[in-house]
Amino acid sequence: MPEAWMPHKTSLRDILFILFSKKNVFLGIWVLVVTATVLVAFSADPVYEASAKILVKPFVDPLLHYDSPPGILRPSPVSPQDINSEIDVILSDEVLRKVVQEIEALDEGVGREGIVTKVIDFTLKTLKRGMVAVGLSVAADPMDRAMSALRQRLVVAPITMSNMIQITMTGKDPKRLADSINMLVDHSIDRHIQVHQSEEGLGFFTNQAQLYGDRLKTAEEDLRKFHHEGSVGDIGVQREGNIKLMEILKQSLAEIHGRISEYEVRLERSHKDPEALTQELRDNSVLIEYFKSLLPLMVELERIAQLYPDKSVEYQDTSKQVEEIKKRIEGQQKRILAGSEIDLGALKRHEQALSAQIDRLEQENVDLTEKEIQFKRLSRDFRQAEKNYLLYMDKTEEARIQKQKEASRVANISVASWAYPPSIPIFPRKTFMLVISIMAGFIMGMAGAFVAYYMDHTIKTPEEMMAYADIPAISAIELMHVAPPARRSHGS
Repeated sequence: MPEAWMPHKTSLRDILFILFSKKNVFLGIWVLVVTATVLVAFSADPVYEASAKILVKPFVDPLLHYDSPPGILRPSPVSPQDINSEIDVILSDEVLRKVVQEIEALDEGVGREGIVTKVIDFTLKTLKRGMVAVGLSVAADPMDRAMSALRQRLVVAPITMSNMIQITMTGKDPKRLADSINMLVDHSIDRHIQVHQSEEGLGFFTNQAQLYGDRLKTAEEDLRKFHHEGSVGDIGVQREGNIKLMEILKQSLAEIHGRISEYEVRLERSHKDPEALTQELRDNSVLIEYFKSLLPLMVELERIAQLYPDKSVEYQDTSKQVEEIKKRIEGQQKRILAGSEIDLGALKRHEQALSAQIDRLEQENVDLTEKEIQFKRLSRDFRQAEKNYLLYMDKTEEARIQKQKEASRVANISVASWAYPPSIPIFPRKTFMLVISIMAGFIMGMAGAFVAYYMDHTIKTPEEMMAYADIPAISAIELMHVAPPARRSHGS
């Protein structure tokens, strides 16, 4: 086998020869890597990382409190399934939705705020809008988008050889980052208690208490309207007063009935026998005076009738006087009868008024009785609603206490460490990135130089010519740079 085809061993001289022959490629790649890294390190926004830890404690079965003797309660050990279940609870949609609503992160995305990232965000959003417009994509709900962004920033993983779960999240604002993790921890604990806790009738008692509370308010309003519209005080006192007044009115009505009957009998007798009226009304002062003046004239008329004829002047004059007095007596009797009839009408009107007043009082008593029945019904409804309301309020409080006890029982997770605002960003680490960029640039420059050297197929050494052309090389002449000839002056 010719010597040219013998295996060639690469020495340090060969490596240095390749680097020096391709030094432009090597330096270009090295400077490019270092420059790009420095630009990223000094222009990128700092990214912080915060974390919290949750301890999953063994769960104690409540039945052991009754079945086991004191002092030997044995809790169930924490299994990997328990750890994974808690991780699923932490990353559940219910917990993330509450965290997003509290931190108002509907449009926060992943929290990029640099100029470059803003350009990237704008480009991505424009591209998404275009895809939605042409039907290649669907517009996402802001809440779902924020939850997805929050889930991408979260790393929830168990800590090896322990019963703890570590929650880690990255972001640009240290305080907001720590608050978000702490909110997530709080809501995950609440969700854990809600999942593992039985209601024990709290919802039922709360709904019943609210129902009877509304009924109590309605009953109070009905009682208030009843007192306001009815304007009644003590119904029993009013009814008793009405009964006493009715007794007095009935007595007066009975007396008036007697007087009406008396007047009616008198008038009836007077119409049948005028003399009977004169006999009954003989105590009338006017009639007494008329009768007193009539009697002497009657006596005088009898005496004149014995002495003079009927056509005599004396007899005629005395007779006229007697007739005149009789007319006056008759007129007075008619006036007395008319007055009696007027008095009878007044008595009858008074009787009607008393009867109407008694009827009104009787109807008022009936209305008072109905109002009393209605008042008793409203009072009974009020007392019943109040009783039920207080009963269910007590039951609700007992159920709430029981729920708190149950919460303390099922709260087998606790916060081992809360998240605090970090002061040192995890990106960019400028010194570290600069050192790494120098090393990476050196390696990438060497790789680029070797690739450029081996991609160059020109013959550079006598050995290559012997290897490729199988022609022996007698000598080698180094490359000489010839200076360009100097220009001659016009005077020479």
